[in-house]
Amino acid sequence: MVKVWICCLLLVPVVIFLPNVQDLFSHHQPSLSKIDAKTDAAFWPWPGVFRKLTWQPTLRWASYLSILLVIGVMTLGQISDFLYFQF
Repeated sequence: MVKVWICCLLLVPVVIFLPNVQDLFSHHQPSLSKIDAKTDAAFWPWPGVFRKLTWQPTLRWASYLSILLVIGVMTLGQISDFLYFQF
């Protein structure tokens, strides 16, 4: 139980400080609604750093996403308990 709380506390800065999906794809119209791509529209403590995180069709982004895809597919084989068994 303590391990879960430590993991949650370590991931809080990721949730707060990293941009969300609409921020990452802001220059490519990721939604039907009009979103503001200005840096003052969201809470970004270092806008210069996060401006580099916006998605672009480059080899770097393709390699990052392919690595994440491989990791995701590899974890599909792990055994997990059925959550609602004998609930």
